[in-house]
Amino acid sequence: HTRTEKQSGGFQIVNRSVMKMKIFGSYQEVKILSRVQTDQRYRLRQFVFKLLSPLSKFQAEGKVIRDKLSVHWHVGTRKVRMSLPYRPSMLPTVLRPYIAAQKPPPGKKIKAVLFDPQSRSYLDTFLTVEKYVSIVIRGKRVKALQLRQQYRGVTLLAWIDKDGKILKEQAPGGMVLIRESAREAPKGIDAGFDIIRATRIGLVGKLKSPTRQARLRVRIER
Repeated sequence: HTRTEKQSGGFQIVNRSVMKMKIFGSYQEVKILSRVQTDQRYRLRQFVFKLLSPLSKFQAEGKVIRDKLSVHWHVGTRKVRMSLPYRPSMLPTVLRPYIAAQKPPPGKKIKAVLFDPQSRSYLDTFLTVEKYVSIVIRGKRVKALQLRQQYRGVTLLAWIDKDGKILKEQAPGGMVLIRESAREAPKGIDAGFDIIRATRIGLVGKLKSPTRQARLRVRIER
């Protein structure tokens, strides 16, 4: 769920999402929260980012101070403080509301700089506005803007509504994400597949005493 609010001098964009996945036979719930304050051009001013799962807890808080981005990271019990040179950028959760607000024509190409709180780095992303379409989500036809995004060698397709909220996303590997209510999304999960087993690369043969090996050489064939 994404909410954009107009504030003095800019915007506040809040994004909350919950994913429940079957991994190695057990269900894992991952919660993500980001709260970002931006200027009028959607450029970063301040943010809070949290990722919670049964296996780990990650939190980052950042603020732009003059030409620096001051960030505090919390990973488990570890705390790290860092000051980075600031590049005019936005958090990934701000990108789609920013594009929707521009009402771009089909064929328009957009380059944006994103700051990734988890990798503590900036990355360039390139988007192409493909077309305005009508798609069916759970039996209902809705209007959407279709985008093609490229970053770090990865290409994905996304369909967003007029406010920049994600309706559908097609990620590498054939995974498709569809926006649903908190009530509808968990339905049918018990009959779903194990995401690790479904996407893993099958091996031929067995390793002898794998815990005693110092190195492993792997050959991948197409």
